[in-house]
Amino acid sequence: MSEALLSEKFFQKNFDIPLGIRDDECTDEDELAGAIPKIWARDVEREFQEQLWWNQFIGTALQDAVIMKDELINKEGDTIYVNKLSQLSAAGDLGTTHLIEGDEEKINLSRITLIPVRKGNGVCWTMIAGKKVIFDMRKEARTLLSEWAARKVDTMIMNEAITTPNVIFSGTASSKTSITQTDTFSAHDLKRLSSLLSIHNAKGVNGAKGKYVCLISPQQEFDLLNDPDWVAANQYAGSKGIFEASIGTYMNVEVLSTNQVHSQLNEASPGVRVYSAVAFSARALALAWGQPFRWAEKISSYGELAGVGVDFWLDAQILNSDFLWVCQSYGTDPSLA
Repeated sequence: MSEALLSEKFFQKNFDIPLGIRDDECTDEDELAGAIPKIWARDVEREFQEQLWWNQFIGTALQDAVIMKDELINKEGDTIYVNKLSQLSAAGDLGTTHLIEGDEEKINLSRITLIPVRKGNGVCWTMIAGKKVIFDMRKEARTLLSEWAARKVDTMIMNEAITTPNVIFSGTASSKTSITQTDTFSAHDLKRLSSLLSIHNAKGVNGAKGKYVCLISPQQEFDLLNDPDWVAANQYAGSKGIFEASIGTYMNVEVLSTNQVHSQLNEASPGVRVYSAVAFSARALALAWGQPFRWAEKISSYGELAGVGVDFWLDAQILNSDFLWVCQSYGTDPSLA
């Protein structure tokens, strides 16, 4: 620790020693040592959030695409519930025989259950290697662990998203198996996805330039950029949105290009690689956080080997499947076009 004064909020989060105390005033070595893992855990969590691609859609507001819940967790393995509220549908026509009292709509309240599971990883190195290099091995390990955690959570969310039962197909294809190289992703697909979300009264995503968000692969992006309808709608410089990797907006859908989009060969012979674009609105997914990041260190084998590790608890699930749609298409390899 330095002698510089730290904010009270920072101190309360990271230390169990009084605010303003200097390290030469600490008389309880165990108390000071106990603060170190807490500091490093916070650093990993901060770097993790910077690396987490889905973080731009995660929040607690009604308009966030991925609803995060963590305030009800007391211990590992706790069950977390996220409520789903349906829209009101009454006509609302009042008169001498139609009054509010007695004709109220009942709230159709349902919920999904999330049970965070433990995830973790560790990094080790020899003490000799740590002495030979010019950089701090522990800091490098911290960065590697935060990047690993971000990839893990990003993958969990995307793996859950593509399990939605709502799937459409590009071009003339009627199934994944029937997709050919002519069934490429287009502006027409964005129009369909926007309409399907609107039909189900899906709300706009917080921060979206349009209303909804669609994630496509770089291969699908290549095809979309060759679509005259897309080019005509996005020919002006100010058309891009605020999200990371945003390439433009069409029919109330902000489009983002990312390598996280899933792809696999279909069952045709010969197989064609199919990409699964994901379109979503607010409250499409839910993310449950368990206990905060925890940091652990260990030196073993007579001081010859050092290691650090982190663990955390989480679960991701679809919150409203009507607000989550997948469009499967062929994707052109730009190196072959």
